[in-house]
Amino acid sequence: MTLLPPVLLVFDSNAILAGRSPDWRGFTRIGDCLIPKVVMDDVEFSSTYAPEQSVEAIAKEFLRFYPNGGWQQTLVTASHPKLKPAEGHTLSKRARLALGLMQTAYGLAKRRPEALVVLVSNDQSVLHQLSQLDMPNLCGLTLAAMQQWNRTQRRPPIVTNHLQTLRTPVEAGVTATSQPTPYRSTLRSASGMTPAEQRWRAQRKRPVRLGWLKSLVYNLIGVAILAIALAAVWRVVHPSSFNQFWRQLPISIKVLNPSLPTSK
Repeated sequence: MTLLPPVLLVFDSNAILAGRSPDWRGFTRIGDCLIPKVVMDDVEFSSTYAPEQSVEAIAKEFLRFYPNGGWQQTLVTASHPKLKPAEGHTLSKRARLALGLMQTAYGLAKRRPEALVVLVSNDQSVLHQLSQLDMPNLCGLTLAAMQQWNRTQRRPPIVTNHLQTLRTPVEAGVTATSQPTPYRSTLRSASGMTPAEQRWRAQRKRPVRLGWLKSLVYNLIGVAILAIALAAVWRVVHPSSFNQFWRQLPISIKVLNPSLPTSK
């Protein structure tokens, strides 16, 4: 049975501020919930300066949830040629946040190649740009897809496909270890077996013979002990018939047991 790779969930602020506490708690059952520093800064800013009171209330709710909610802040980041701003252009606040978010997701994917990193964002341009990185352990989802995953416990198709891709190197590693052995070890004798196979068969047969011999000895000892016990009981219960039987044996009674009467 193949174990599923671990899942790391990286959240954009627009995905966090569009959810509520039940969503945030439910996501922790799917994977490790990580929030980049740039996203945390944006959520904290929104708790005070959001343009809408509803967004400000959700930001405050998340900040109350976060300390004991099982989420973690991450500082991991990595650069990629496709994740660089165009020269001569000043980035807006949202563009800087999106860039930092994607660099964090990419950095986690590089640091944890055995895990699937899922970036959750409602920004379609971010999800599209993320797909251009062609990382086998990195994909993106919208908040709606994450909520459905949490509600139905059924993985989205894109997640399933990436998990199948992550299993492939493990299986390839297993088959790679079963490559043909060197020529010297595959030489076969006239019997058609390699030297290793001959040694294995000899070692396998030897314990079988010894085990059969030990079993025979133990059985003979057991029979002898039982016969002696029955003879002792017979001698006590019916001494006359036992003595008559004993005298008929082709062994000298005086040698085995001088106390018994002998025939004259």
